[in-house]
Order: sequence, then structure tokens, then C-alpha cells
Amino acid sequence: MTIKRRKGSDIYYMYFTRKDGERVRQSTGTSNRAKAQQLHDKLKNASWDADYLNKKRDYSWKEAAIRYRKDKINIKSQEFITGELKNLDKHLSDLYLSDITVEIVDKVKYSRLEDTYQRRPNGVTYGTSGNTVNKTLALLKAILMRAKNKWHWIDSIPTINFVEIRKDMQSSYNWLTYEEAERLLKELPPHLQYMMRFSLATGLREANVTGLKWKNVDLGRRCAYVDAIESKNNSPIRIPLNDDAMEVLQSLKGTHETNVFSYKRNTIQHANTAAWRKALDRAGIRAHCPSLSDGIKVNEMYPTKDPHEYSHKDFRWHDLRHTWASWHVQAGTPLLQLQMLGCWKTYEMVCRYAHLGNSHIDTCANNISLKKNLGGF
Repeated sequence: MTIKRRKGSDIYYMYFTRKDGERVRQSTGTSNRAKAQQLHDKLKNASWDADYLNKKRDYSWKEAAIRYRKDKINIKSQEFITGELKNLDKHLSDLYLSDITVEIVDKVKYSRLEDTYQRRPNGVTYGTSGNTVNKTLALLKAILMRAKNKWHWIDSIPTINFVEIRKDMQSSYNWLTYEEAERLLKELPPHLQYMMRFSLATGLREANVTGLKWKNVDLGRRCAYVDAIESKNNSPIRIPLNDDAMEVLQSLKGTHETNVFSYKRNTIQHANTAAWRKALDRAGIRAHCPSLSDGIKVNEMYPTKDPHEYSHKDFRWHDLRHTWASWHVQAGTPLLQLQMLGCWKTYEMVCRYAHLGNSHIDTCANNISLKKNLGGF
């Protein structure tokens, strides 16, 4: 039998062997036997044409997705790829690569834009942003381009119409004033206080802070290191430690055998926790909207203020990095030096903070003046 159900599943799987001995074993994606048989016959006939009539074989989306994952097995974004492939499979699982047209791509785009999600069970429902949808489309384009240029499975790819994002939305970010940062620190538990102070002192990303190990800290030379495999841009990072960062590290010596930051002698995986979100609310930074699963007591406590009393509609842990960069520019740090401190690959990445600094062109504002040139009026 060339199609059958696996134990505990209603979905039919197909099985056949190509001329070169390669065994095809994959899901048909349906519990309808007639449709499963139809898909099996279509694939098998296409394989026979390719093997015996020298026709170019038509590859399925599933084959492309599986091969792409194998090609990218050693990269850090494997988890992201797996998640986005699930989103794409909802629309492409039964298609061949040659069946993917502009209309199909647009269908994927508009469907993703209508998707909603909840960060916690029974919590606030959020819509999918244009940037998130573009990441899905970018992965689809990457797979199709690889199928065309490297695997030579297809001769062309359809046009990918990305979601157009307003430039002002692309460059927006949140940052704290010194007064807001002080209020927030007072509301945090000690382990998060240390992590926030270190983030504001170094500009490190969340994962690099939670994963920082003592073996990568050199207190004598006042610097720390992030291995290439742990950094976002796949390059090793050297972090100079200012007085605030040194004070944090001195306070934490001996609290954990391997990791700099810990909680009750356990390693910390994430900083964006319920304790962080509740502290943001109490500090008046961002409203905390607890889910039903948090219990009646928590729901009665939060949010603690009226909507207009919060300084930010949204604030994430990553915005501490934006805060660090903003403070540097306001203090006079040149953008080129800030780029090196923050380990950004391009100068354009730090230009978003340029408006906060004292520009060398400020003195040119008085080069023209009606009063000066006309002698008053």
C-alpha cells in the first residue's frame, strides 16, 4: 500500500521509491483518502516523467522546506525558521514550487496580517505587525531563491510584495530618562536590579546579559567578552566596563559558580518576566495587563494607574539598550565611537540616535539673520 495512516494519526502518508533508489516518505497533509491518493499519484507520475522522459522534476514546497532546514541546521536562527515554516505550511504544504504565484504569496501576506496572538493564556490579544509579516515573506523568498540559484529546482520565482512600513514607524524606539530609570530600579527585585544596571552601563542585549559567565569577565582589565556564537552579528564582542558595571560585578562575586547573574543560585533564562512587567507598571513606565490565569488578586492590583499616567505605551527589556545609546549621545559620545561600543555592523544603525546629541552644525544657525544684516527693523 502506497498511502496509509500512521498509528494515532488521521493524516495519510505516502510512500514510493524513485528510479535512483531515493525513498519518498512524506505526509499528504489530509485525512481524505481520495485526495491523499491523488497527491501521491501526481508526485509519483512527476517522478516517473523526470526519471524516464528526462523532464525536469517538479519539487514540492515540503521538499524545499525540509532541505532548507538541513542547510541551515547550524545557524542560531533555527528556532525562528522552524516557527515561520509552520506559518508558511498552512498555505503552501500541498503545493509544488511551480504552483507558488504572486497571488499565493499575497494570500500568505494578507492572512499573516490578520493573525492574532496572546503572549500569555487569556491575556491581551495582539495583532501581527507588518515587520513580523515581512520576516515571514523574507524567509519564503530566501527558500525560493535558494531553490532557483543553488538547487536549480525552478527557473524563476514570483514577485514578493512586502508590507510597506512607514519610515517613522521603522525608526521609532523607547528610552528612559534618568528619573524614570531610577523609579524603575526601585521597583525591581534585586536580581533584576543588577541586570538592569549592568544593561544600562554596557548596552548589552538581554541574551548576552543573562548568559554572561565569569570566565568571560576580566575585572583587572575592566572588560568582558561575548563569544561570536553568542553575539547577534556572529562576531566576538569586547565590552569595556565603566564604574557602574564594575560595581555590579564586584557585588555579585561568589553568588554563582559559572554565571554572573542568577536567582536563588539558579541561572536566569529571561529578564522579561512578570516581575519586570509589574515593576514597569508600578514605576509608571508601562501598564501591566495581567491575564485571567494570573488570578483575582493580581488582576485587582494591575494596572495601578490611569492610562495617561504611563510614560510609554510599550516598553521592552531591549529598550534598555536604546536608553544606553540615547544617554551616550546626549553626553557627547560621537556616533562612530557609539557604533563600536554597541557593536553595530553599520553606521546607519546608530544614526537613529543622532538627533539627541549636540551637533557641530548648531553654531551655523546664526550665520544668517535679518536683524544682523539689516541693522534692525
